[in-house]
Amino acid sequence: MKQQIQQIDSKPSRTTVQTGPMLNEPMLGAGAYKEDLSLENHSPVSTRLREGDLLRTERLGSRMMQSDEILKIEMRGTAEQEGADEDEQMDPNGCMEEFMQRDLSCGGKCWICKPLHTPRSAAMFFVVYGILLILIGGPIFSASQSVVEYTKRYDNICPFNSECITNITLSEDMKAPVYIYYKISEMYQSHRRYTMSRNAKQADGEDVSESELESTCRPAVRVDGDIIVPCGLIASSVFNDTIELSVCGGGASCTRMEGDNFKSICWPSDKNKFKLRDLKEDETRTSYFSGSNETSYIIPPLSNERLITWMRPARSPELIAVDKVIENRDLKKGEELSFNLKNIWNARKFNAEKSIVITTMSWMGGKSDFLGFAYISVGATMIIAGLVMLMLSCHLNREPGEIMHFASSIQKARW
Repeated sequence: MKQQIQQIDSKPSRTTVQTGPMLNEPMLGAGAYKEDLSLENHSPVSTRLREGDLLRTERLGSRMMQSDEILKIEMRGTAEQEGADEDEQMDPNGCMEEFMQRDLSCGGKCWICKPLHTPRSAAMFFVVYGILLILIGGPIFSASQSVVEYTKRYDNICPFNSECITNITLSEDMKAPVYIYYKISEMYQSHRRYTMSRNAKQADGEDVSESELESTCRPAVRVDGDIIVPCGLIASSVFNDTIELSVCGGGASCTRMEGDNFKSICWPSDKNKFKLRDLKEDETRTSYFSGSNETSYIIPPLSNERLITWMRPARSPELIAVDKVIENRDLKKGEELSFNLKNIWNARKFNAEKSIVITTMSWMGGKSDFLGFAYISVGATMIIAGLVMLMLSCHLNREPGEIMHFASSIQKARW
């Protein structure tokens, strides 16, 4: 026994108890203690002391891990609660998840239904929807039919660069306002080069540099060295046929319609884009096509409403532009409209036709049967299809499947 105590006393470094790291030494982890315990020269006392330190360290590490897990769980729970609150605010009935997963029943918690379409229900839908379309298309078609319209071509009876008179006898009453249009076929005003050949600043009365005019209005910029005002292909090709109207009726003398009988034909917003100003010495209103049209061709002043209307290009190859609007006089059945025409605008180069159109307006606008006819035809087709489906369902009847077979299996197996 004394010999063992002496052996222990002779090795103080082995019996020194160190419960913590020194200030200048790194802390040893559990792995270091385990490696130290594997040494064969350790005494039983130091071994027990180091095992105690290892046990305390493992307990401390497990407590820290448990606290971290608890903190993570609390944070996750808080986030889930916040997300649930947001979902509850967005979807108070709690059926959005079921709806997104195609479980439209939602457990009976919300208004979303789970319809089971049968042949009879589909047929009734076709019939009801067809009736609705016919109810919409009927008034539209009736409004179009109430429009009174007359069209008279005149380029074939009035030679180019000459005057003529053409008459139209009314077979129906025309209530004011009565619109008088000129129509030109094969007039592609929507061509990009044509529509871009203009300068809005010059039309607004501003001074524009020659380089800018060359870039925006080419090729219709100059005539005989003078700048065209307004420049561009649109202004230089403005329609300039003369159309004068007289109304004759009941054997009485004809009354010429002019001045106060007509109202403005252009939009107020378009009027604001054009300002009349005096021409400078190097400016002219002679058209770019003056020589090619075999006649003198003068562009109207910027305040001219026909020019302002012409400057808004047509969207289709058949150009129809308003020329006059009779505002304060109804036209009676049997009256004769006499048009004194002067054919100046050359349409022979592209084989165009020129006509006069006299028409009234309805609450749907001008005469156009297409929209109303489309509604009625589609509605009638749906009604016929619905009736055929209904007859087939009655003749070839079978029991529909149970709705439970069509329900989603989300509640049984979720991702």
